[in-house]
Amino acid sequence: MAFQDRTAAAGLAFRQHHGGCGLRYFVEQVAAGAALLDADGDGALDLYFPQPTALGQCRGKLPEPLRHRLFLNDGSGHFRASEQALPNLRDYGIGAAVGDYDNDGDPDLFVACQGQSHLLQNQGDGTWHDVTSKARIDLKGFATGAAFFDYDRDGWLDLYVLRYCEWSIATDIACPGPDGKRDVCTPLSYTPSTHVLLRNNGDGTFSNATKAAGMKGKLGRGLSAAAADFNLDGWLDLFVSNDLARTFCT
Repeated sequence: MAFQDRTAAAGLAFRQHHGGCGLRYFVEQVAAGAALLDADGDGALDLYFPQPTALGQCRGKLPEPLRHRLFLNDGSGHFRASEQALPNLRDYGIGAAVGDYDNDGDPDLFVACQGQSHLLQNQGDGTWHDVTSKARIDLKGFATGAAFFDYDRDGWLDLYVLRYCEWSIATDIACPGPDGKRDVCTPLSYTPSTHVLLRNNGDGTFSNATKAAGMKGKLGRGLSAAAADFNLDGWLDLFVSNDLARTFCT
């Protein structure tokens, strides 16, 4: 089996930028991801790219505005940008998870960010609404990704959010590189964060169920999570991958 790079031929004229301007902020070393979803309901998978933004002293120093992007698949393997349909998120986008949290048949998006993470509701007409406040998701910090899964089997998708460490522009540490210039510090320089479990209340809102589910104190520099019934008992479990920390299954 052989693969070919079809990026340019597919019309994906987009390059994710880390948002930096040479100051080497710690968050810049965590690469942003992407998500595949049928955003417009035509049966063809589209592509969503969360986008890091300029932070701190880098604001206003980049040549063009950095925005997250949605590319729609026309069914023939060619994509066109459709960013006008998306809310203009100003937080530092890192990861994304796809799930129909409101059970209306359309895939929705959770965008994990450094800053405030966001829940984007698919309106089913090609547009999206930022319903973060309406859904009572007040999740700030350094989030890297998430997973939708129905942990309590009530028919509504819940949300597990991976967080990395306790970092902000104000607490960024400047570590010297081999040449003596400012460089990025090791992740061990920062305290790992607790991951968060958000329970879907079935009315468009979420509640923090981390403690109630016995997951408080699950520290780790989270990078990814997979939900499956690993022990075949009928309940979904989570396998969580952490950076420079032990992975765990819960």
